[in-house]
Amino acid sequence: MDIDPPSPYKHHTPSSSFQHEERYELTSLNQILLPLRLQVEILNVVKTKEFTHTPIFDNALLHETGMDFEFELIFGIIGWKDAWKITEQGSKLLTIEFISSLDFNDDNVSFRMFNKPFTLTWKAVSVALGF
Repeated sequence: MDIDPPSPYKHHTPSSSFQHEERYELTSLNQILLPLRLQVEILNVVKTKEFTHTPIFDNALLHETGMDFEFELIFGIIGWKDAWKITEQGSKLLTIEFISSLDFNDDNVSFRMFNKPFTLTWKAVSVALGF
């Protein structure tokens, strides 16, 4: 896996060929727009639940396999030392939006993220999850 080193340039001056990338951000529950009444009702239940962030990496497993030192060393070198310790309000809001809008049938799975609808076949879900 190739890792690009950080750019030595702190500022980027857009050129005429620069393409604007759309930014997705949720900062409050009021930004979540759900089209169906049932989805809004689910949102009202889910938003009151406690959310606990789950670390991506199991520190005990890393320690048992001897990877804890190497892992922190490598991630520290590339500037990702605390990448898995991020607990942002946005992840909670995205989770609430996803759960509130999740729907499925025999053919596909539908959900919303950043107020955009997504529909995936079960095969696409399987591939996305690595099965």
